[in-house]
Amino acid sequence: ILVQFNLMNSLVQAEEVEAVLANAKQVLHQFLRKS
Repeated sequence: ILVQFNLMNSLVQAEEVEAVLANAKQVLHQFLRKS
């Protein structure tokens, strides 16, 4: 059970990282369009 929890936790962290990267890309694109 502990191993499964750790695996799920790492998957959630990976999804959070992907979400942060996606947000950063959007902000970067908007910034490049404005300038």
